[in-house]
Amino acid sequence: CNGTRLKKESLAIKLEGMSIADLSDKSLHQGVEWFSKLELSGNREVIGAPIVKEIVSRMKFLCEVGLGYLTLSRSASTLSGGELQRVRLATSI
Repeated sequence: CNGTRLKKESLAIKLEGMSIADLSDKSLHQGVEWFSKLELSGNREVIGAPIVKEIVSRMKFLCEVGLGYLTLSRSASTLSGGELQRVRLATSI
């Protein structure tokens, strides 16, 4: 797993050449940019567009409250008190 805590089968699935581990290692700012540029077509668009829209919306909100530098792979136990409060605020809205 190379520290990703994911099975090799999960890491084998890629979207535009990126695995879930690659995406989680990006900062929230980078994630918003990547997902905003993602182009889906056909069935992928029908299924994925609402999901991508929700992901971008939540990531943008976290960026707006000053947490854009965080990565999704960062453990909650490593967050400072202020960071944790802003994450709780973002998840409660």
